[in-house]
Amino acid sequence: MRAPRFSIEIPFYFRRRGEGSWREGMTHNISRSGVLFHTDEDLASSEPIEMHFALPLQVSGQPGAVVACRGLVVRAVPPDSPDAQPAFAATIVRYRFVRRRSPAGA
Repeated sequence: MRAPRFSIEIPFYFRRRGEGSWREGMTHNISRSGVLFHTDEDLASSEPIEMHFALPLQVSGQPGAVVACRGLVVRAVPPDSPDAQPAFAATIVRYRFVRRRSPAGA
């Protein structure tokens, strides 16, 4: 049985495993087992990545739930127009919820 997918567009941050800097994308849909996201980066199939994103309350049931996870890029989806970004599907192998830090002085 396939995990239910949530069609949500939220900022999405990722990096190749072992890289120091985070890159940004935008989700297209998310499930417990994977995510489809858009980015200008060129990612290879089977490339291990680390990801994090903040889930909306209606999906997570928790206000400001931030998910940190690891996974693998499993496929690339070519853009459907010249000005669109490519999309990448990645599995979610391991995930955990992390606390969102409050801004200093809040």
